[in-house]
Amino acid sequence: MSREHLAIETFNEAADHILDLLSRLLQLNTLFIAVNDGSTNHIIRAFNRGERLVEAGTLLPLPEAYCSLVPNRRGGLVVIPSTRSHASASAMAVTDALGDRSFVGVPIRLADGTLYGTLCAMDEPGYPVSSWELRTLNSMSVFLSYTIDLEREHERERRRGERQKLRRQQAELRLKRLRERHRTAQAKLAQSSDLLAMLSHEIRNSLNGTIGMTDLMQQSGTTEEQDVYLRFMEDSNRNLLQLLDNILDYSKLNEGEVSLEAFPIDLLSVVEDSVFLFASQALAKRLELLIDAEEELPLLYGDAGKIRQVLLNLLSNAVKFTETGSITVQIRSQRLPQQPGRLRVSLSVSDTGSGMTEEELEQLFHKYSRPHEGKRKQEVGTGLGLYISRQLAERMEGSLRASSVPGRGSVFTFEMMLRAEPTPLVQLNHAPVAGKRALLLDGSEELRRIVGKQLEQWGVAVTGCAEPEEAMRALAAEGRFDVLLADESFASSQAMTSLVERASDCGLPLVLMAPLGGARPAASGLEPRTMLVKPIRRFFLIHALTTAFEEGAAARST
Repeated sequence: MSREHLAIETFNEAADHILDLLSRLLQLNTLFIAVNDGSTNHIIRAFNRGERLVEAGTLLPLPEAYCSLVPNRRGGLVVIPSTRSHASASAMAVTDALGDRSFVGVPIRLADGTLYGTLCAMDEPGYPVSSWELRTLNSMSVFLSYTIDLEREHERERRRGERQKLRRQQAELRLKRLRERHRTAQAKLAQSSDLLAMLSHEIRNSLNGTIGMTDLMQQSGTTEEQDVYLRFMEDSNRNLLQLLDNILDYSKLNEGEVSLEAFPIDLLSVVEDSVFLFASQALAKRLELLIDAEEELPLLYGDAGKIRQVLLNLLSNAVKFTETGSITVQIRSQRLPQQPGRLRVSLSVSDTGSGMTEEELEQLFHKYSRPHEGKRKQEVGTGLGLYISRQLAERMEGSLRASSVPGRGSVFTFEMMLRAEPTPLVQLNHAPVAGKRALLLDGSEELRRIVGKQLEQWGVAVTGCAEPEEAMRALAAEGRFDVLLADESFASSQAMTSLVERASDCGLPLVLMAPLGGARPAASGLEPRTMLVKPIRRFFLIHALTTAFEEGAAARST
């Protein structure tokens, strides 16, 4: 017989085996196993050696069965030598049916203490049951208890496995449905994206035409009232273009289609180009646009388009919410010793605008958030620009954060990680200006600080003045200068005229600084050596100084 056939796997198999074993070991006439549910006694297995006292399948009310006399406790058993003489057994109907018998009963108790049934034996009255026979019956009842517990545990495991299998099947079905829905959604999304891209392209073409016609109308000689209408149209067109860009960017971010490029970039040129785009808007509001850059920036690798996009968004908000004062873009970088070849670059846009409260700052970078709404008469946008900008900054391993003081302005700081070459970019040749002295006249203290710092880095000694009278005193007190850098806004003043005449007598060349589109040298009567456009770019600054020095030297030699 194989090992598999020797294994006992069920309670019924164990019951049959135990009765067969006990019939061989003991000489008792009748052996049986009964189970009860608390009200009915059910004999499930029976063995009769001679006289058939018990039959398998017999059902009796539990109080009418001898099994009810078996004590429900561990190690408990009952031995009745004569059922006729026993106080409880003698009154049962089963005693009248079977006659006087001897009875032995052992409880079958489960591991949790509940009574499952009984293992019993019967014979002629007065049968001398030995202690060995009682121990054998008790041992077999314990074995049956273990068998029942094991079978129940197997049943629980089987049901648990079936439930897990059912859950897996249900999960697989749900996953299959989700995948089908995802494929359907992706297909619809692709169609929507294509439609959105096509529509935005067509709308942008129309808007660009409208913007071009608006610019032409502004140059064609209009009334003051018409100028107001045209400026409103221009602002509306720009807002629509920005809205289109934000919608497309938001769609790409959600679809995970935004990827970053890593091409060589001149970060200073990117910043200068971006700032110049807002020169006309700043001029209309008489705002000063300033760039405060470090002396040297290496060749960097990054996504110039994404950097420009974030910076343009910050500049647009700064111009939009600043009525007076200035807007400064500061460029700073930090080398990381633990990451050679990498540079943490910071672009900060600070303004002197309306500022924000703590509550407004908390909402600032949320989708569709417009904390400034109500501070301007025009619509302030969708509230997606800063959200998209922060997402882009984080994809560049950086951050975008803001600080603000109500009524005093805000500072937005855009940080990113960029790969840097160990050698710097080809730098401007500032040897021709080194060792010169410049008289700088401008009403903006911030501009005097930034331009003065740049000139000093090139070896130019700078004296800054806020008013023409102050510049006149500096010219008289400090002796010879090599160039006069003056803001065009002073051109119409008598003091400026006197200053320029005195400078001309000294052979001092004049470089006139004026906002892009705002220079009026002919109307003022000034004749500068060269014009320097604001916002001031480094290349233009050194070129203007070099030209002025050369022309000034030529004029003095003649």
